[in-house]
Amino acid sequence: MQVSEKTLELALIKASSIAKCSIVDLEYTVIQNPSKGFLGFFKKDAIIEFKEKDNISEELLAKIQQDLELAFKKDYFSVKQILIKSINKQSISVEFICDNYELFLGKDLHKYKYLDILVSHLVNTKYNLYTRVLVQDYLNEHIKELNEHLNDVKNKLKDYSRANTKPLEPTLLNIAYFTLLKDLTNKHIVIKDSSAGKYIMIYENNK
Repeated sequence: MQVSEKTLELALIKASSIAKCSIVDLEYTVIQNPSKGFLGFFKKDAIIEFKEKDNISEELLAKIQQDLELAFKKDYFSVKQILIKSINKQSISVEFICDNYELFLGKDLHKYKYLDILVSHLVNTKYNLYTRVLVQDYLNEHIKELNEHLNDVKNKLKDYSRANTKPLEPTLLNIAYFTLLKDLTNKHIVIKDSSAGKYIMIYENNK
């Protein structure tokens, strides 16, 4: 199916409305990039061809698990098991079960951030999926802090037409993104990159 709009962002919003899903669940190809033309002539709209993404198959989950076990299931990591589960059409959870969590990630699991970035890179580069890395109860306290931050961002939207999160680590970015998609259905929500890391930008739908 194809749609056209003045900008690529507007075309994606229109497509998500037609498909009745979020933009992140769309698979699309740009048929024509928009152009402002010259002196009002030769102006072109953005045209995309799209469809809703397929669910993550059990076969794909098994391949990801095999890759991660090859990378992490070593004696010196003390990883007993890696559990892979589908969260939605674009995200999976990766849970590490260890004999000794301190041996795996250091005292107070302070190396979690590096594990999160590494797993996210491996899975996203090869399979174009987001990850949530779970290790014991490490995320619980961070999720509380994240929810407080997201509430501040939502409050800012009451006074301004746009707002953004702070740069977030991959797992927290994933959680924040899908939380905002669920809570702010009338907004345009995108992940942006910066020198400090990836963050989430929220616009009015007409932006």
